Amino acid sequence: MNAKMAPARVKARANAARDLHDTLTTLVCEGEPGATLRAVAERLGISHTHMQRLCGDGDPAIACGDVEAMGARIAVAYYARRLARCRDASDLRGPARDLRDLALDTISAVGAFAERLRVSLEDGVIDDMELARIESAAFTLQSKIAVVLSACAEMRAHRGTR
Repeated sequence: MNAKMAPARVKARANAARDLHDTLTTLVCEGEPGATLRAVAERLGISHTHMQRLCGDGDPAIACGDVEAMGARIAVAYYARRLARCRDASDLRGPARDLRDLALDTISAVGAFAERLRVSLEDGVIDDMELARIESAAFTLQSKIAVVLSACAEMRAHRGTR
């Protein structure tokens, strides 16, 4: 990587690459055949080796357009993980995060989502404002889940068992 690049950029690019790797690994484990390095490389029109480098140390850096071109299933999972990293930046200090606390936080978000949906459906019609609130609650829930996944990935990386 360019030695003249600011350390924050170097770290952020490495995080993005690790998040891409972990996202693809998670999706493959969930049975998503289009998330293998070979399948994604083919979709992007790049070599398997170049795809491996994009999931490496952040040099070269992955571009947002490339993530979008990987398909919605991958892009949504990747950006949820990235968003969780940004929202939870103060807690990304390695494996010290308690998964029980993160799970309870996620359960609270599930409750908030369910309540938002219940309230919105009371009159049998979901207007644009209610739809926006439902989406907001769903994105919050998605972010909480991504924080749990990020914590698991951080623990794995900290142990050196990626």
